Parts: sequence; structure tokens; C-alpha cells
Amino acid sequence: MTILPPHLDVPLETAARLVFDGDALTARDVSYAIAAAWLAARSPDDKRDDDHYRIPDNRVRQALGRTRRSTIDVEIARFDRLRHSVMGIDELLPMPTAMYRKDSVIRATLDDEMTWVIDRRVVDLFSPGKPSIALPLRLLAVARYRSTLDIVMRMLAQHAMGATFRNTYSWAPDRIAVRLTFEELGRFLGVDASRPSVVIQRYLEPVANDAFEACGITFQFEARRTATIRNPNGKYRDVLMLLVMPSPTPLEDAIRAQHAHEASGWTKATPAKKRGRPRKVAAPMRGVADATNVTVLRSAFGMPSKLHRMPSIGSVISEGIRVNDDGSIDF
Repeated sequence: MTILPPHLDVPLETAARLVFDGDALTARDVSYAIAAAWLAARSPDDKRDDDHYRIPDNRVRQALGRTRRSTIDVEIARFDRLRHSVMGIDELLPMPTAMYRKDSVIRATLDDEMTWVIDRRVVDLFSPGKPSIALPLRLLAVARYRSTLDIVMRMLAQHAMGATFRNTYSWAPDRIAVRLTFEELGRFLGVDASRPSVVIQRYLEPVANDAFEACGITFQFEARRTATIRNPNGKYRDVLMLLVMPSPTPLEDAIRAQHAHEASGWTKATPAKKRGRPRKVAAPMRGVADATNVTVLRSAFGMPSKLHRMPSIGSVISEGIRVNDDGSIDF
């Protein structure tokens, strides 16, 4: 059985405008559908049956890195959701190459082999030989939120279009920043954006941790407001989203994964003990007056005061002035 490569070459138009219309589709449902369609597009023609492709379910599971099947109830529920879902191209997002909307149904039959039956039109969406993006396989296998798949696929497609796309805020070889109004963000995600706070909480906030834990992609966003005098808190104007792609080298990917593992259980390290003998304090010298507690007599304005003493008998105060024995002074 063929194992999916680390990165899937998904066509540019498909990645930018792929939509799933269904009831409560999860990220795992979308991942299974994309993997099955991608495998069908690269299967030999002998697997084709009346414009339908049949892919064994165990091949899809092995391609996604899953060694065993879940409980039968979980599998039946997933196949039932995908059987009634519609997969196609969204015409609301303008593309450089005009494409018509294709409503294609993904069907899955629960026979003995758990075979996927995929419409030919869905297979054409993932056919090789077109300008494509490199979609990480770990994103499909590990992502927990459907919005993570939608946002990462669309932003990778917009990055491949270059820096001249209309909503591109900034562009670099390894990153892209996109600025969208909340109406455009609703079409971007295929949801109702009438309540921006709900869109931020349900669709944007979970993507940051989910994308990094899945494949090392860094996602950040900033919801910007416009404030007025009457409404100082302001209302939501637009949202700025940043996507930074990881380095493809295995060494840097391993280092990033190690940093993410250490950051999850990070604690403040205790100060290291100083090595060597402690520094001794010099002992006070004997026979030396302690000059630390000296009382200084001061007069007003902080000037040192003078100790005035009476002159002794027979002493000479100054030149030509002498103190006699009776206390008189001769000049």
C-alpha cells in the first residue's frame, strides 16, 4: 500500500477555494476526504468504475499514519456524514484563474472492505500537473479543529500567489500576513461572520496552538477596532493574520519540536550554587580606634564647631603678646 508523502501537492485553486458543505463535519472527516481524493487522483485507471474511484479504507488510514480502525460506531458516523456532504469550489473568493463551481458528492460505502467511492469530479480537483502548494501531511493527521485546515490551506495558497494578491498585507519567502474584513473572513472560512467575537473565539483562537502542535506552523492574529468618542471601546474593523512556515530541514524541525515539548512543561529554574570556598570577611584589627561611631560636633549650617580653650600662663598667644603670672597680658 502506498503511504502519503510528508507534503501533499494540492492544486492551488483547490487549496484556496475548497469548501465542504455538511452537518457537523470534524477535522478528521475533512482529512479523510482530502487523503482519499488525493490517493484516487494518483491511482491507476484500472481502479476507475463508471466515473468513480474505489479506494480501500485501510489504505487511507495507513496513509494518514493510523494503524488501526476506531470503533464501528465512530466509523459509521464518519462515513454517514461524508456521504451527505458536498465538496466543491467556492466561487465567492476571486482567483486569478476563473473556475466554475463544481458540486461533487463524496460517498463512502460500508461493505466488507470499507471502500471509498469518489466521484470523478472530486478526483479532478486533486489531479497532479497543476500549480500546487505543499500541504503538510501531519496537519491532516494531527489537526483537531476544522478551522485549522481551512485557514492553513487558504493562507498557503495565498502565499503561493505572491505578494501582489489584493488582501496580502506583507509577504516573505517563509511567511505571509493577510488583512481581511470580518465579512471577507466569513467567506474565507465559510461561516457567518455577523458576530466577530464568536468567529474569533471559535475559529481563530484554537488555530494558533493546533497548527503549531500539528506541523510547526506559527499562526497569529490581531483583531483591530475603530474607536469613537461615543464608543470608546470601538467595534471590530478587520483582522490581521500572520502565518509563518517552518523550515523544511529535518534538524530544525527536530529542534522546534524539542522546544515545543520543553515549553509545555516549563518551570522556573532554581539558581545554581556557587562553587569554590566562600569569601572570608577580614577581622577587625586590634589596638586601632573604631572610626565608625565618631561623634562630630557641628554648629549651625553644618560647619564644624571650634573648641575654645583658655591660654595657659607663660604661653605666647602671638608675636609680642605674653601672658604674665598674675594673668595680665603684656603687649
